[in-house]
Amino acid sequence: MKSLTTIILAGALVLFLIVLGATLLNERRRREAMQRIAAEIGMDYLADDQSMLNKDITRFHLFRRGRARRVRNVMMGLVADLQAYLFDYKYTVGGGRNARTFRHTVAAFNVPQRALTGFELRPESLFHKIGSALGFQDIDFPSHPAFSARYLLRGEDEGAIRDLFNDDVLRFFEQCPPLCVEAAADWIVIHRPGRRVAPDDIAGFLEEAFTVCTTLA
Repeated sequence: MKSLTTIILAGALVLFLIVLGATLLNERRRREAMQRIAAEIGMDYLADDQSMLNKDITRFHLFRRGRARRVRNVMMGLVADLQAYLFDYKYTVGGGRNARTFRHTVAAFNVPQRALTGFELRPESLFHKIGSALGFQDIDFPSHPAFSARYLLRGEDEGAIRDLFNDDVLRFFEQCPPLCVEAAADWIVIHRPGRRVAPDDIAGFLEEAFTVCTTLA
């Protein structure tokens, strides 16, 4: 019995080391690819820059969730005339066997001298629909049922949000891939729900995010 236990533990250790090695290799390859892409699109690159978590963007819901928050693969530079940041972000919720780590690729734009209407937009899940039925805020537009069925939209100033989300903005979000967007003061933050963007898709994602930014701001 003792020998069997030893074999099982040894096997588990070997499996752990294989998974760890594969993860480290994938992260190194991603880091090298992101650095190359940053140079191709004319942005500066930092492999690890936790100062992003000291900026005003930390007011947003995305950056208040969980623990062990980490920023990596930061690209920064001007897109048109706006200061832009693009980076990988992860955080962990729960603990022990129930711990779960979420990873996103985030685009953040600083829009100076512009008081943006504060809002949070994300694809609507079954959980959100139940919450809406129970009275939690979800700003819907009867004139655009496709948008209302697809997205959860909320914020403090509902009147200002409705003014911002005019027909053109609503049609834009109906037609583009699902996105999570938060805005307040002079920042807009955009990411695709639940996943990082592949390195080869970074340039396209940055262009998509910039289009969101200019549509709203």
